[in-house]
Amino acid sequence: VAATNNSWGGGGYSRTLDRAIESANDQGIMFVAAAGNQGSNNDTNPSYPTNYDAPNVISVAALNRNDNLASFSNYGTTTVDVGAPGVSIYSTLPGNSYGSFSGTSMAAPHVTGIVGLLNAAKP
Repeated sequence: VAATNNSWGGGGYSRTLDRAIESANDQGIMFVAAAGNQGSNNDTNPSYPTNYDAPNVISVAALNRNDNLASFSNYGTTTVDVGAPGVSIYSTLPGNSYGSFSGTSMAAPHVTGIVGLLNAAKP
């Protein structure tokens, strides 16, 4: 396993989750996390799990079609690492259908996929 995608958020700091992220780091597993959709600065208003301070955490903001920060996306100069497409992303739905969604939860999987591809190229 090269990376886990963590397109979820909520709650505050958890020592148990912090330890799990540290354990993943010890095993060389990246923890890719959606930055959050409140339009707030994660540097001053922490959002978990994206704000865990571990070397294997990659925090992902959402970008629009012009590669600008999406209006809803959380951001932070020290806590958010990268942006990826996160507006009107076509995806699967339950019941064998498809639809478009927006959010950092749609941006994070792009980065998780890149981590997987890089790991496959240079394990």
